[in-house]
Amino acid sequence: MTKKGNNTHIQILGRMKPFPPSPMLPVYLPVSSSRKMMPMIFGGIGGLILIVLISLVVLWQMGYRAEIFRFTGLFENFYTSVKPVKPPAIESPKVEGPRTTEQVTEVSSKGRAGDDGHDSGTTEKVTEETMTVEAPLPIPKPHPNLLIGRYPVLKYTAISDTVRPEDTVMEFTRRYKNRIFPKSYRNYKQLAQYNGIEPPYTLKSGIEFLIPTVEHIVLPKTGYETEIQEIQSKLELESSNIELINRLGIIYFKRNELHKAASTFQKGINLIPDDVMLRNNLGYTYLLLEDDGAESELQQAIAQMENPAVPLCNLGTLHMTREKWDLAVKAFKDALEQDANLLDAKYNLALTYKEIGQIDLAKNYLDELSQLLPDDPQVQSILDDLVR
Repeated sequence: MTKKGNNTHIQILGRMKPFPPSPMLPVYLPVSSSRKMMPMIFGGIGGLILIVLISLVVLWQMGYRAEIFRFTGLFENFYTSVKPVKPPAIESPKVEGPRTTEQVTEVSSKGRAGDDGHDSGTTEKVTEETMTVEAPLPIPKPHPNLLIGRYPVLKYTAISDTVRPEDTVMEFTRRYKNRIFPKSYRNYKQLAQYNGIEPPYTLKSGIEFLIPTVEHIVLPKTGYETEIQEIQSKLELESSNIELINRLGIIYFKRNELHKAASTFQKGINLIPDDVMLRNNLGYTYLLLEDDGAESELQQAIAQMENPAVPLCNLGTLHMTREKWDLAVKAFKDALEQDANLLDAKYNLALTYKEIGQIDLAKNYLDELSQLLPDDPQVQSILDDLVR
């Protein structure tokens, strides 16, 4: 029984087909979500860069070059704002000047290796001199679009006019109002007193009536005719061109047509009230015309100008004409803080110190001006007065 059973078991095994082993399945390790996102991030960045480059090319072809430069300038500003880390600087030996035979200095060569690599221990004599060359100081040029000047030394004169039967003192005051200097004589009573006429201020026909004025107002109005015609022709096409208006006003100023200059500057201010050059120029013109609006115009220019050295100097000059010496000193010093080479400010400050009795300070500024302007008669004349 046992044997038969064993045979039966062998027969069953013989009829069984071999069962193939199950294949080895790959085991995948878990992948983080950040690694899955990296290709998408890099792809997105690359796509954005490609879109930007294509857009810049298209805009360039369409003529938007200024906008492209402005856009790319943002990156340049960002780059320049980041301060790079610099390695520590190595101090180099100071060289005082070329070596000559006038000054002998012993230079020890101890510690310096010789040709064989050993310390020679010798001492050599080397001639050395520090050379100082005094270069001529440059004379700064005035700003071409800003009026500025020294304290006006007013030379008063008089215009003679013959009295006609219908003339009165008030008529002469009205006729010559803007040309009467000092300004106090624009009052008809003061003008009559200037001519020695008492109340009731009756004029006799045929006598000479004098109008006080200053010399520079009555100079011949010549020069710049061609340039004036050119500017006026351009203004017919560009009536709001501030540069042309300012230039025309400056030409009128140089021709001593101060009222034309003032009206021209005012025309420009009516177009652009915030133009600081026009404000300064109108203020300085008003200063010479003894107009009450001078200080207001100069103060507005000072408040709005980035570097208000010129209007500060003009404001100091205005304070000088009103004999407000402390305010004048402050204005000139403020002007020199903005521009240390402003010659008119130094000249006017020297005059102010002279007026208040600070002779040493006045002489210091005048000595500096005499080096820069050796042929200037006004500087030399004031220096001579201080020496006496």
